[in-house]
This record gives sequence, C-alpha cells and structure tokens, in this order.
Amino acid sequence: MKVSVLTPGKLIILGEYAVLEGAHALVAAINRYAKVEITNANSNYYELKTDYLPISSIKFQFDAQGKILFIPKMRVNQRDTIKFFIETCESSLKFLQLYNKSITPCTIVLDTSQFYNKVGDSKLGLGSSAALTVALFTALAKFAGFLVSKSVLFFNALKIHNRAQGGMGSGIDIAASVFGGVLDYKMSLEKKVLPKNRQILEDIHIVPIWSGQSTSTKHYLTQLNAFREKNQQSYKRIMHRLIELANSGCYAYKTKNHTNFMHIITDYYGTLMHLGEESGLAIISHEHRSISKIVKDAGGVYKPSGAGGGDLGLAFCPSKQIVKNVRSAINKSKYRIIDLQITDQGVQVY
Repeated sequence: MKVSVLTPGKLIILGEYAVLEGAHALVAAINRYAKVEITNANSNYYELKTDYLPISSIKFQFDAQGKILFIPKMRVNQRDTIKFFIETCESSLKFLQLYNKSITPCTIVLDTSQFYNKVGDSKLGLGSSAALTVALFTALAKFAGFLVSKSVLFFNALKIHNRAQGGMGSGIDIAASVFGGVLDYKMSLEKKVLPKNRQILEDIHIVPIWSGQSTSTKHYLTQLNAFREKNQQSYKRIMHRLIELANSGCYAYKTKNHTNFMHIITDYYGTLMHLGEESGLAIISHEHRSISKIVKDAGGVYKPSGAGGGDLGLAFCPSKQIVKNVRSAINKSKYRIIDLQITDQGVQVY
C-alpha cells in the first residue's frame, strides 16, 4: 500500500501578532508543498526517511504507551529537530485508536525541500512545520484506513502543532495548509471556529520578496511575551492599534475596498515598526526598511509577512504596471523576488 499527501505552505497577508490577541487575519495558501509518502514496511520496524537528519533513515517502534522509541536511541538535539514528526505520530496513533484503527509498520518519507531558499539553503518562512503536521496526520490516518474530514483534521492538527511549539503560535499556517485559498482566520483552538474563505482581490497584486535571511518566529514570540510582561501598558496600546487595523483590513478585503486596504497595509507596517522600537525586536529590520523604500518608490506598499526581522515581505501593487515597476526595481537590488502563486487547493491525498 502507498499513500501520498501534499499540503501547501502559507503567506500571511495581514494580521501577524494581532491574531494572537483574537484579531482577524488574512492568510493565503501558496504553491510550495510539504510531501509525505507512506508505504508498507518490509519488517516489524517503522522507518523515517527525511532531509531533517544527517543520516538517511532511522528505525523506530511505539512502546506500550504509544511513545516513539528510536533505534538506536536519538540524542536530545536530534529529537528536537523532528519534534513535529514525533508529536504528530504519537497523537495520530492515539486519535486512530479511538476508532479502533492502528498504524502498522511502515516507511515514512518526509520532504519539505520546497520551503527552503535554494540560494544559501535558508528557510523562507512559509510554514513548513504546519504543512508537515497536516500532511503527516492525514497520511497516517489514510494509511490506517481512516479518511479524516477537513474540519476534524484542522482541529487535531491545531492541537498537535500547538503542543509541539510549546503553546506558541496562532495556528494560521495550519488553516492555510488544510483549506487552501485566501482565508479570514481567527484563533480557534478553544472555540472551534472554522476560517472563512475569501475571494482573491484581483486588482491588488502581491509580489513576495526575500529579505535575505531567515527568522525564528519562536524567538520573536518569546521576546514579545517578555516585553508584554514588563511593559503591559505599552503592549496593550500598540496591540490595540494592530487589532483595529487587522480587523478593518480583513473587512476591506472582504468588501473589495481596494483603496482602504492599501492604506491599512501602510498603517500596519508603521505600527509593526512602532512595536519593534518599543519592544527592542527588529520586526522591521534594515532589510525590510530598504525593501519598503524600493517598493514605495515604484508605486506600491510593503510589509513583512509573518514575524518580521527577515523571511519574506510582500509588495502590494494596485496595477500590473506597478508590478512591473516593483519587479524591475527589486531585480536591480540585492534582494530577490520569490515567485509564489496562491492555490485554492489545501491538503491533497493521492
């Protein structure tokens, strides 16, 4: 038996940080995919093959409590590298046991190579861990003879990813990987609210631009939590403004108010800069400032996509001519356009 699953990555259009405080946010699924392939094993052992580890493969079993035992035993730093795999496998086993299903010995191949920058081999910040979590949970369930609905998959993957991240993150990338398209998302781990699909604004063109360096979202969230604890009034004031802008921006996108949406993107960039200055985080890094000026001079508006500091930023262009202007200007700079397309397809099983 062979099961293959593809899940798309994500671009956060609007609402980073504010989404953690209950605001609406916009996210798009994009055509970079995590791939999981599962086949029957030729022995009583399970086998993991992945690009995560310096070794080509490693065998494992489940103990009586459903915990993974690697053979040979893995070092702590190696286990941490594949913590999303471990959490997803163990949680999938528990979930399937509720339906009297089991995961027989198999070979699992993980491929997240499309989430890396080929130049320099850096992560692009497209939600690889979330895409992997969704793909692996889906593939394991299918391999066990259980086809999960997207809503069941979504809420289970949310919990799994949240645990593996130590309780951090909004889950917005999980939504993109499950459902695809452009989504209006609110945190829904407890309330179990599904994201809402939005039609793509055809008159606003998005150009993703690589800042030249990767960023650790976990690091930024840890530092932001520390800032919130020490400076609650400043945090609340800035976050209140981000929430207002995120909610208004999502409404402008829904109602196709292009002009208002572009103004909100500009204001959101400025408020993220303020948050960075107050917290000491380089959310709007030197690279993002430089790209923003290039985009502005070419007639567009710009903001980081995600935690900031690095990874990708997005140029928003109100016409195809401005897209050409932006692309030409970026191509003359040290920065690089990453050609990504929004995909309507979420998780796909083959």
